[in-house]
Amino acid sequence: METALFILAFLTIAGLCAYLMTRGSGWHGLAVKYPESAPYTGQLRRCGTFQMMAVDSDLSVATRFSGGMRRFSGGIMSVGVTRDALYIVAPSVVRFLFPTIQLPWTSIASAKPFEAPGWVEPIGTSGMQAETTAPKTCIRLPMYAIEDARSYLPLS
Repeated sequence: METALFILAFLTIAGLCAYLMTRGSGWHGLAVKYPESAPYTGQLRRCGTFQMMAVDSDLSVATRFSGGMRRFSGGIMSVGVTRDALYIVAPSVVRFLFPTIQLPWTSIASAKPFEAPGWVEPIGTSGMQAETTAPKTCIRLPMYAIEDARSYLPLS
């Protein structure tokens, strides 16, 4: 009986944490506005590091990421690139909380490379930071994951 209560409490807390992460990070807003309309058929690239954050203050993006603002970080996301969109895909076991996002390139307001020593593997690899128009969200991905997308991004 105690084991069942422990498991129920653990699942409740884990579910609540995951739910709050989708709301505070910007994932939910992007998933609602840009749901997957067609399944991705190409090769997905797993991101060793991935960050997403709702942008809702006047602080610089670097300050917000380093200052512990509401963000989602994880190394279990995968991305896919088409000429029309960036697909952000969570593992199937958590996709009910993190539905696939099909983010059109036209919704990305700006993108820029950033140096990320120690942030992605191997150490010293650079990343790409992109900000969406609405809902305002900042996404950081390792450069190798979206190398094929450079021509689609509004680089600044």
